[in-house]
Amino acid sequence: SYDQDQIDELTNALASLNAPLGKFAIYGEYDHQQIDLVNNILYNADFEVLANSYIRLRNKGSQSIIIAGIDCTIGNYDNVDLTFSNISSTSYNLILAHTVDTCLKLPEDKCDYFIAGHTHGGQINYFLNTTYKVEDATLAISGKHQINNSYIMDISNGVGSIGSSTRFLAYPEVVMYTLKTV
Repeated sequence: SYDQDQIDELTNALASLNAPLGKFAIYGEYDHQQIDLVNNILYNADFEVLANSYIRLRNKGSQSIIIAGIDCTIGNYDNVDLTFSNISSTSYNLILAHTVDTCLKLPEDKCDYFIAGHTHGGQINYFLNTTYKVEDATLAISGKHQINNSYIMDISNGVGSIGSSTRFLAYPEVVMYTLKTV
């Protein structure tokens, strides 16, 4: 539970992010447990939630990219078919999902870059292993990975934890992506 001061602090911090083309969010499994609170914070911070939906971004020209968000697989909120129903394989498609293994459901010809989280980077790592076994993260725990010579999967460690708030060799991170034309 959060008190109003904490909610206001988080909302103000998120609202202060400068993103001329928009700010976008996807849900994780715990967001669905308090969806009204999460939606209120995101709405008041000017975020658009991409829940099995997408948006086409243009910046001063005819070129565009697609940013698609797939809702959380934990709890079966995801609908990949709906998300991709009107997305072309000829556009540049940036796909956001909470869980890593969501990429196993994607049409490879419609994904150019995939961003996920959920894993906490393994949370507690030792000798090339982790004590935190992550649901829906069989492919990898952290970092960038080439998927079937088709696209890059980028997994953020995030800032959360589960159970204990301890992290070891799983450094918290907030990742900011800046999109540029080439």
